[in-house]
Amino acid sequence: MRKIFYFMCLVMLAMSCSKPKEVELELGGDPDSRISDTLAYVKKTLVDAPYGWKASLTTEYSGGYGFYMQFGANDRVKMIADLDNQTSLEVKESTYRVRQIMAATLSFDTYTYLTMLQDPDPSVFGGQAGKGMGSDIEYDYVKTHGDTLFFDGRKFHKPLILVKAKEDEQKAYLENGFGVNRNSFLDFLNSNSYLNISVPSIEGKIEVVFSDENKTFSFTYISGGEISALEGKFNYDLGGLNFAEPIKLNGNSFLKAKLSNGKLVLIDSFNKEYEVQQSPVPVLPITAFFGYRDTYNAIQVEGPVMPGGINSEFNALWNNQIANYGLNNASMISMTFRLMNSQKAKLEVWFKIGTSSYLADASFDYVMAGNEIKLSNYIPSVSNTNWNNGWVITAIKNYFINAEFKLDYISSSNANVKGVGGLIKADNPNSFFYGKLVKLSN
Repeated sequence: MRKIFYFMCLVMLAMSCSKPKEVELELGGDPDSRISDTLAYVKKTLVDAPYGWKASLTTEYSGGYGFYMQFGANDRVKMIADLDNQTSLEVKESTYRVRQIMAATLSFDTYTYLTMLQDPDPSVFGGQAGKGMGSDIEYDYVKTHGDTLFFDGRKFHKPLILVKAKEDEQKAYLENGFGVNRNSFLDFLNSNSYLNISVPSIEGKIEVVFSDENKTFSFTYISGGEISALEGKFNYDLGGLNFAEPIKLNGNSFLKAKLSNGKLVLIDSFNKEYEVQQSPVPVLPITAFFGYRDTYNAIQVEGPVMPGGINSEFNALWNNQIANYGLNNASMISMTFRLMNSQKAKLEVWFKIGTSSYLADASFDYVMAGNEIKLSNYIPSVSNTNWNNGWVITAIKNYFINAEFKLDYISSSNANVKGVGGLIKADNPNSFFYGKLVKLSN
């Protein structure tokens, strides 16, 4: 009996030694000592990583973002990020602190790439006006697991995950690793349309949509006559696209995507690769993707030029709107038709005068049946008086008031113009408002 007891003890000891080390907030000693020890531990761990940290986070109103960070003992942090080509290449230095708020908190004190995600001016990095992308700059330490530190955002409670980098990874990040990977992926998206995969447990094709603008993706398919959609967030890393959370699809759990020999593959939890195919035409109807809670909830034109290679009678109205702005020293930022919820839609026009951005908007009730959308109960100037002060021409207002549309994809004679949706006048197929299909937070 005693031998059995000793044997069980040895087995338990061996099992405990084989697990990765995990460190949480210490529970022993008085509260001041505990927090002091944790502060010292977090600071020392951050600084002692000789090749820095690979970092990733998600946002409340947008997707995921990747970073490379190196923390100094002098409370300075050097950072690059996958936000765009500039942030991927230019190392930005700012200050940080590990301090006590309610717990041991990592604070990024001065303006850095993290701060861009919370900037409330849409012209800075495309965040929502007054909200940004819903990101934190203060993170409470949660735990350590192996070479990984876990933090929790203080306001939005989104995770910030730091993984200790290796020497070759540091070198790659500092040599524009983010930018090379991101641009290769964007080249693939621009050259391949209507991406889809096949999974043995699902009948029919699964259409896959990636949005570099929002750093989100979706899997959409039809099963038993019903449309099903799964959405996720991603960030770039050296190996491809890292999914913030696994996407579970009928027994398959997808973790990331990568380019391999010019092909895009998805990788599941068993490290099995699924090649992503492309189709010259949509695999599924637009109604599988467009709705207030779906992959897309808006049609948007950015800047003064509509998507090229498309002829619509609406183009004349658009040109008149742009000319009107020119006469008043204003410029178009964007025009967006968006579904706010199951009953309300809005037409939002952002324009700029000098360095200031302004909104003119109106709301409508809508009914959507299949691909038909009917607007009613027009309410002008929802947010302010700009709508009624001439910043949206009358012809465009009238275009949407009590209008009936058919929602559909819009094709272009320009092979580089993709992902365009339109609201086609029910009584005139030659007249339609069109723009990029996007997902906006409401």
